[in-house]
Amino acid sequence: MPSTRKPSRKSGFQRLFIAAHAVAIAGFLLLGLSSCLLNRVVTVKQQFCDFESNFALQFDDVTELQIQHPVLLDTDILWISDAEPTSVTEGNGELVMTWVIEKVMNIPEPEYDFAIDLYFEQSEGQYKLNRLQMDPILREMMGTETINQELIDKMAMDVCEAGWRFSDRDVEYELSEQEIALLPNRSEILEMLGEPSEYLEPESAYVYEFRPRNSDPDPNIARVKVWFDESGELPVKMESSYSRFTTSADFAERQMVFSVAL
Repeated sequence: MPSTRKPSRKSGFQRLFIAAHAVAIAGFLLLGLSSCLLNRVVTVKQQFCDFESNFALQFDDVTELQIQHPVLLDTDILWISDAEPTSVTEGNGELVMTWVIEKVMNIPEPEYDFAIDLYFEQSEGQYKLNRLQMDPILREMMGTETINQELIDKMAMDVCEAGWRFSDRDVEYELSEQEIALLPNRSEILEMLGEPSEYLEPESAYVYEFRPRNSDPDPNIARVKVWFDESGELPVKMESSYSRFTTSADFAERQMVFSVAL
């Protein structure tokens, strides 16, 4: 059932959220992996240079991304997620992996749980990712009512043309002034994500924790920490960690760094 919560999101943050995370995934995988996987990731990055020919993005009850020329394998996705899916179904040449993500709270808040469905088609004896569906809650968080073709094209080119500087297993990404200016404020973050898992009053920071719902008795926890300025309204710094991946962003310096431990 679609969520009744109203979307509250600025288009600049949509761009930051989608483009930066796409760059992050590509960057993570470009750091010291096998040559076969490296080749697949480079191919996906190149596909973003002609988004219209390689992808189809639509917004209905769910947000769906269709991949016209599948490249990534089911094993690649399991490596990235480092978590068993909540459910797996297989049949008629198709594999479907579903991850349900829940916010870690003392009192559960199921209204903020969301699901991501990944569909794989069988080709040459392998399952390749050809479709991704996101929960209506994520659709609202992304504010899809304001996403137009111009914004989609811009986000795709951000990935295509991203300039990375490599240092060991770190990837640096420079944020634009527009992206910084249009970051969500504290109230908008609360509207999007609800109350944080933890308040850090002395540091004027919020901590959000999320975990996949699966059979793992000790699942990996995704932790996002956001610091605010002296007014308590505008984010000045962010750190996130999940499994082997970490991200740090200094909005004053307009720098975001992605790291992977292999």
